This record gives sequence, C-alpha cells and structure tokens, in this order.
Amino acid sequence: MAREPDKRIDEAEVLDIAKGSAETRALRKALAQLATGNAGPVQKEMSQEVLSGNLAP
Repeated sequence: MAREPDKRIDEAEVLDIAKGSAETRALRKALAQLATGNAGPVQKEMSQEVLSGNLAP
C-alpha cells in the first residue's frame, strides 16, 4: 500500500526496529540529516522514502 508523499512514519513503526525512544529519536535525526542531500542523491532519496513510509527502515 503506497502512502501519501508528505506523510511521515509514526513512532510505532520506528519502534519496531529501535530499542527505545532515545534510539528512535537518533534514527529519525539521522534519516532527516540524510534527507537534506548532503550525503549524496542516493542517500537523500532513500531517507526521504523511509521517512515518508514508502520503504521500511
């Protein structure tokens, strides 16, 4: 099922792979940094897709 492009994944989805709220925040922060494009276009696209819920982290 495809999600809307502007929708963000919720904390419950991230908690499935993270061990707690601190790891969840760190994961979201890392993905947001990658989404800026500073690490390159492939990482930008991947992180944007994960944050939008189109790809599982």
